[in-house]
Order: sequence, then C-alpha cells, then structure tokens
Amino acid sequence: MGTKLCNLNIYNPEKKPYELEAGYSVVHIADGWDTILEDEMVLNYNKMARIARRLSKELDSPAITVNYFDDDVFMLDIYKDGKKAAYHVVKYDKYFSKKIPIIIDALRLDDKDAKIFKHIMRNEKEPPKAIDKLSAICGIPFYVDMMILKETKGPFIPDKATVIEEIKSKKINYKNKSQKAELLKEFPGAVVKYYTIPSNSDNYTGIIRTVEPDEDELDYEKVHCYQVADGQVPTLKKVYDFIIPFHEYTKKPKDTNVCTMMHGSYDCGSLHLTEPPFWGLYMTSDRDTIKKIFSPGIIPEENLSNSTYCFPDKKSIVDDKRLLQEPNKELLESVDKEGKYAHYYFRGIKKIDDVIVRVSEYSESSIGKFQIYARFDFWKDNLEYIETVLVPITMDLGFIYFRSDFTYIKEKQEIVYGHCIFYLKEKTVGKNLQFAEKNTFIDKRTINGKNYLIVGTSKYIHIYDYDLNLLKAYSLFGKYIEWFYDDEDNMYVITSSMIHGTESRGMNAKDKVRMYKIELSKL
Repeated sequence: MGTKLCNLNIYNPEKKPYELEAGYSVVHIADGWDTILEDEMVLNYNKMARIARRLSKELDSPAITVNYFDDDVFMLDIYKDGKKAAYHVVKYDKYFSKKIPIIIDALRLDDKDAKIFKHIMRNEKEPPKAIDKLSAICGIPFYVDMMILKETKGPFIPDKATVIEEIKSKKINYKNKSQKAELLKEFPGAVVKYYTIPSNSDNYTGIIRTVEPDEDELDYEKVHCYQVADGQVPTLKKVYDFIIPFHEYTKKPKDTNVCTMMHGSYDCGSLHLTEPPFWGLYMTSDRDTIKKIFSPGIIPEENLSNSTYCFPDKKSIVDDKRLLQEPNKELLESVDKEGKYAHYYFRGIKKIDDVIVRVSEYSESSIGKFQIYARFDFWKDNLEYIETVLVPITMDLGFIYFRSDFTYIKEKQEIVYGHCIFYLKEKTVGKNLQFAEKNTFIDKRTINGKNYLIVGTSKYIHIYDYDLNLLKAYSLFGKYIEWFYDDEDNMYVITSSMIHGTESRGMNAKDKVRMYKIELSKL
C-alpha cells in the first residue's frame, strides 16, 4: 500500500477572504498560493472537488486539486468558473490529458517552464515521479497533506533545478550514431487491444488486430486481423475480420472509444467496458454474455500458419506458477530462525539463454532493522533451482517503480535493468546514463560472432555491445507491437501510432500501423 492524499491549491495573492467547511485548513507554502488541506486524513476527494468548484467561481481564480492514491494513481484537476475545465491523470503506466493549455494557464507557467512541464506530462508515466516533477516545475506543493506538513521538515516542493538537470542528462545526443529505420509498409489504422477469449490461435506468433478508418463512418467495432507472413521480405497478411457488438451493451455510438478489461480469469472473472480514462459503460460476470461479446474475435486456426521468424518476446515467456516463491532454503530458515518479516514484490520473469531469471524487490525487517534488496532468482530451463543473489539497494533508487525490461549477461555476471546495472559478484548497483531509464524490451543477439544488446525505447532501437557502449541507434515512430528476426540478422519492427482502447482518444485517420526493417548484419 502506498501514500494516499488530496489537496487543493488556488492562486490568491491579494488574500481575498473566503469560508471553509469544518475539517479543512489553509496553509501557505508557495508564494501567492493558498493550499487547502484536510485536518484529518479523510480522503474525501468529492468534497475537495466541490470546494474547488465553489472557490474557482468565488475568487475568480482557477483551483487545482490533487488526488493521489496508493502510488498508483495521480490526478491533477483544474476548475474554472465553478466547473471542471481540464485534467491530467497518470495511472498504471499510462497518462490521460484534456485541455493542456488550460492547465498551463492555471499554473501560471511561462513559455520555458510550460515546455518542460508538457515534456514531463508526455513522458513521466509513474505517479510518484510525475507528481514530484510537475510540482517542482510549477512551484506548487502537490505531494502534501496535513500529516506530511506536520511530521516532515520538507521541502514540500521538490527542487526545480534538479528536475531540469535530470531531464537534460537523459537527452542523449544520437546525432552521430543514429539513422532512420527502413520503412517497409504503412497503412491507416491503429492496433487495438480488445480482450479476446483464450483459444488455440493464441499459440501462433505475429498476430495483430486493428481498427481502421472507413469511408462511410468511424466504427470501432470492426476489427481486422493480420499475421506476419513468411517471404523474402515479411508481409502482413489479413487472416480474419470480425465485429464486436459493444453498442448493444453500452448503448453508445459505434465510434465510442471502449477499453475492455477482464478482472480475474475468463472462467470466473468479470468483464468491464469503460471509456478512457475511467468512465464505466457496462459490467457483467455472466459467462454466456462474455462469450457472445468476444467469441467472434477467435481467429479460425486454419487461417493461421507457423512462422519461421524468431519472435524473442514469445520465447522468453515463463509460467512462474511452477516456481516456488522462496526457493532458497537457507534464506527461508534464516528468516524463520531470526524472527524476521520478509516481503516480496514481484517485478518480472523471463527465460534468457539457458536460464530462467526472476526479478523482485525483497525486504527483511525486524525490530530496529530494515533492509531492501534487488533480488534475482535463477533456475535452469528444466526448472532446477540454481541460486539467489541479493543486491542491497536504497529506497531512493525507486526499484519498485522500474518500468523496463531486463536481461542477464552471464559472461559478466551482470543484470541490466532499465538504466541500472546490477553487479552480481560484487552485489552492488550502478547506473549507465547511455541507457534510457525506460525501455520496452532488451534482446540479446549474436551477429557475425559478436554479442549485442538490442534495446527498444520510445523513439529508437539502440544497439550496445556487452561493455554497454552505444554503437548505433535507429529512429522509428509509434508504439512497439511486434518485433522479430530472420535468419540473415535482419530485424523487423511493427509499430502503431497509438493503441486503440487504452488511450484517452480513439483511432483517427492520421494514425498509422507501420513495419520497419533494420539490417543488423551491417553492424
């Protein structure tokens, strides 16, 4: 469980008087701003919003509310003239924004700060980091409640210069080492991540589902299915079309942006249809209804074929249910014997070469003692346990919030995770600023007898050697959907401008699905 808080800030340099309900107090942290806090941690977000509506009209000044929940959700809402006028929401590694110019104006940002603020809005998808960085740039306390105010010394606004310097340090200059990836194909549309009922077609690689613009109307219920087809150059072969009857249940038009979420398993869970960012449209736990909605999406197996291409992300999948949470008997006995409390926070698991690596945050606590570790458990690919390595870390590393892939370099006994390098022999951790803090994937590949790391970030495919030197960068556009290799060491990447059904807007005519080629053999 993480921090929960809510607060309100309103610009009131002339100290205009106003009344507050019992249970709320005004404090002054930022020059010219009133910060309104709950006297006790009631967390009545709706009441704070009502106060914001009233004061924005009464004082003729925008009111800014913050709702922060469990380090998972950060909501920044702007109220003007008694109405909600704009918002920025960060949750579960996604963000949703509406009326950004109103946000910038309400926070009284100049052009320089507005540019940095918008950069953070677009790129910071972790609530703890987003709330701190945005607070620093606008100079307003977002991460504060009455308990934090009374029990900590502050500062209650993070250092602006530190945040700006961190952003600058991550803008690596790839000018001399980058080139554009070769664009093989593109077509209008966007990949869609609608829920699909488990079926045998899930065992095939290279399948993407899209929604595409139509001359007559915009219909998000029409879904087109493609599979990567073998050839001298891979192509996307259409293998199936189907329609999902959302409007029958949501009673909304066919151009409504719908997100499908299955809470629990198909056998016993519930289906939720929502309109991003979080508006509920329909919910059911009835198996027959769920089957009726999603069974049209099962691609007939006879339409699919087995690919000769290598899809590494599929090969790395591991069924972690067959692995013990605590495979290390000595460690387990030590915890029991010394009366410690052990806590595990799973971060990821994958098969790398001939071993399975599981990553988690692990902590041990007893009276007067607390230590956290980056934990790495190793098994052979036949599930025979090898060892556990604990690397001591500190809270400020933010290990629990890492949103990146990882890999294991056996030859050097190193784990590369985001931009951090965990040295397993020394049991220490360092950072490599040539690496982006976030990535979608890290692949290991041997090309012309040399070993390389292939790292996919938001705008580039980066190529590193095992000494972690950046050798080459290939620019491309869109979000990664599939990536794969042929026998001649060519890499192919399928991207989509956006992922329909997961973002605050739906697909539009400007969105594209693209396939790129990168000739790694020329490294």
